[in-house]
Amino acid sequence: MGAVWAVVIARALARAASWLLVAVGVAVATAVPVLTSASTRVASAGALEHGLADLPAGRRSLTVSFNGFLAGEELAKFDQVVRSRLHTVSSVAPLRQVVFRRLSNGRHGEFTLGAVDGLGRAVRLTSGRAPASCTPQRCEVVQIGNQPTPDTTGLGLVVVGRVTRADPLLLSGTFDPGTDAPVLLGADTRQTAALAALEDFQRSWGWVVPVDVHLVTQVGVDRFLARESDLSDQLFRQDNGLILTAPDDVLRSEDDRARRSGRRFALLGGTSAVLVLGLAIVAAVSVRRDHLGVVRLLRTRGATPAQLAAFTAAESTWPVAVGALFGVGAAYVAALVAWGRPVASYGVTGGLGTALLVAGLSAVAVGFTLRWRPLTGERGAWRAVSIAAAATVAAAVLAASRGGTGVETGAPTDPLLSLLPVLTAVAGGLIAARFWPLAPRLIARLIPSRAAGSRAAGL
Repeated sequence: MGAVWAVVIARALARAASWLLVAVGVAVATAVPVLTSASTRVASAGALEHGLADLPAGRRSLTVSFNGFLAGEELAKFDQVVRSRLHTVSSVAPLRQVVFRRLSNGRHGEFTLGAVDGLGRAVRLTSGRAPASCTPQRCEVVQIGNQPTPDTTGLGLVVVGRVTRADPLLLSGTFDPGTDAPVLLGADTRQTAALAALEDFQRSWGWVVPVDVHLVTQVGVDRFLARESDLSDQLFRQDNGLILTAPDDVLRSEDDRARRSGRRFALLGGTSAVLVLGLAIVAAVSVRRDHLGVVRLLRTRGATPAQLAAFTAAESTWPVAVGALFGVGAAYVAALVAWGRPVASYGVTGGLGTALLVAGLSAVAVGFTLRWRPLTGERGAWRAVSIAAAATVAAAVLAASRGGTGVETGAPTDPLLSLLPVLTAVAGGLIAARFWPLAPRLIARLIPSRAAGSRAAGL
């Protein structure tokens, strides 16, 4: 057996160029699943990000709310708890706001009073000035929009300017007061909530952050929703009354849409892999004569059938292994340059199994091509092609009729989604090969007899 391995190594070093086409075909075939997996991740992330961006701010935000009275050390404690917990699902500092139940001046006029920390970043001043002071007896506020200024007599509120919203998270979602009544805003939640005239008036506190799309796409929607669930439990156990409101349904629906978009790459990947795999088989045909010559030489030198089989297996495996290693490595580098390390790593993780399967099938196909002896006679060979075509078509029909193969909403990833185009491509090729001999005969009959000796007839 050592002599056989020595022959394999010597031929690999001396005739590496003759196996180059096989290695290139396998490299491309194994690179396709890795790039397909990475492309699916990018497409899904892009579709998810685009879908969330089109939603109103209130439907793509996370809100921790508390209904009741908070002040002093208790407010500081709640604030610290919420900020530390929200850090696990968002890298953005939360926007703290407080909103009072809708107020009435007693003369059939209503308005909403709220406050936000960092008012200058949340609104854009259009007239007047920003609030400068707020005490329990007198608090300066601004008004959103151009509605008539409400009468705040007896409440200690002084409107000093008008603004428009600059931060879409301001008074959004469950804190949206509507547009049918004026909205007044203070510049400090703690000071505004301490107004003496409203000390017994119901109010709601909120800490709002946008959905971190980058984090969602990085960890996946399912894991992100699991983090949300853990966060909700932690907040409720920490302080009874802290409620997390999250757009879970929106994330799930957008994730389903993103997955349908990404799965379409599997169709391209499956078809491309089988077509390029055919290139490796054709390349193996080109070295078949030389390989069989060495097999005959080894047989005359006393090699056993097991040694001959090992020789064929080694010669068909090493170019496939080199091509697979180069293909996966090149695909990783390409994904790394195009999309970064996380996507490249995901591509290798998600596509490596398929790449190894393609490499294994390539090695078997190349070895079979090197040693296969066709059935005796032309009829026997075409009969084998017919049987293979019928079997492939039957497998494709069976895969399509299972009912679970497709890109339906919420359907799990079905491996037959990639297998179906492969079976279709193979079946098409075999059927074309089976009926190709009929084409020249038909063309010959259509050509006039006087042109039988012409170049056209020869072609």
